[in-house]
Amino acid sequence: MAVILSITGIVQADTLYNIATFNNAGPQPKVKYWYPGITTITSAPGITGTDDTGLFSLQTINVKADKSRRGPRFQNNNVGTDSPAGGMPGAITLSHGGYMQFGITGSNIDLTSLTFQAMMACWNNDGRGYDIDISINGDDYIDLDAAILTNHRKNGGMNLFTIDLTGFPRGISSVDFRLSSTGGAVEYIDIKINGTTTTIKKPVTLG
Repeated sequence: MAVILSITGIVQADTLYNIATFNNAGPQPKVKYWYPGITTITSAPGITGTDDTGLFSLQTINVKADKSRRGPRFQNNNVGTDSPAGGMPGAITLSHGGYMQFGITGSNIDLTSLTFQAMMACWNNDGRGYDIDISINGDDYIDLDAAILTNHRKNGGMNLFTIDLTGFPRGISSVDFRLSSTGGAVEYIDIKINGTTTTIKKPVTLG
């Protein structure tokens, strides 16, 4: 008599994907624009995430961003010791239709949260914020979350933001986000997609 076994392995990973930093060392130390090769990105086993090349190609910014100080631009970090290492003043402003797109693919993904640190790239309270859209399994993007920031370099710096994703379908194969800044440049670091994945192995027949 044949016995069929189905083995299920669970990859427990609080962090499925992490854009840890946007390294502030660049070829133009006085004008640190975002350019390929500066990100530190990790993905959990079984997960494929947007890599550095993908981040660069999926951003929607001024085509002159890499050589002009004017207009919307992905700028890695402001000059000055009071700006946190690895920060990114984003010129991914919603008013210019700009965003940074990132996401993951895998098997049976259960999302728990999206977390990141952010602050206004300025020294006063001028109402800058973020706006995030989400796409599940390649479907149309929908509104996820938006907020106005109150923190900046001189009143505490980066704050941690957590967006709950447990209400979305479980067992998905992909999720993508589009992150925009509102009202002006915002600095982001340590962007994480959190959750778990389940890998179901093929049945094994014994006997």
